[in-house]
Amino acid sequence: SKSESGDIEMCSKGISMANYALASPTMESGEVVPSALKMDGRGDVQVPFETTIQILESQGIDDVVLSSSFSVQDKANAQYIRTLFRFKLYCCTSDDSSSVQSAILGVMQDDWETFVVDELIPTIASANSGDVPGYSAEDEGEAWPLRMWYSGSSIKSIEIMNTLMGDMYLAGGSMIFVLAYLTIHTRSMLLSFFSLFLVSITVPLSYVITAVLTGTTTMHVASFLSLFLIVGL
Repeated sequence: SKSESGDIEMCSKGISMANYALASPTMESGEVVPSALKMDGRGDVQVPFETTIQILESQGIDDVVLSSSFSVQDKANAQYIRTLFRFKLYCCTSDDSSSVQSAILGVMQDDWETFVVDELIPTIASANSGDVPGYSAEDEGEAWPLRMWYSGSSIKSIEIMNTLMGDMYLAGGSMIFVLAYLTIHTRSMLLSFFSLFLVSITVPLSYVITAVLTGTTTMHVASFLSLFLIVGL
């Protein structure tokens, strides 16, 4: 783990209802009766529901795990619960130069995006489709009953960019078809190629002109939708 010892719990176990409902007992040497409960989700016996709620409330995290409309009296109709994970990594000190800080933060951001793309999103997508290790719909008599929604730092933008890149491959295939059609129509490969080239550079050209005139270099992801309009034109 890249987290310091005091922060590992928040990323390895997180905060969830399961950790509190299946707390494991802690017993001193030679004792039979547990002296404390460890909220790690590894217990064999479920803690009474009312006790779990009281512990959540006493620690001030009931609003984190439970919805605002949750009611103990109506617990059977609860629709969703939350689980929170926090990844806290050591970066640098104020004595480090800005270039060093930027370099370290860049590596951390790359590691985070790799984790989200290669591990997090595929795992959640697999679980939402019912493919859960150790769970068999035939043995249980029903499909996987849970569905996960998630959010976090940069996750939304990563999903948008992944979807956009997939669509760009499709757009590239469409441009090949358009190029073939233009070649047949104009009977000139050179003319057809430069026609598509001129249309394609409208996006970067408009970006440069806008940056020069307005002084801003920020480009919204919606601007990339113009690529698909270009293919249609």
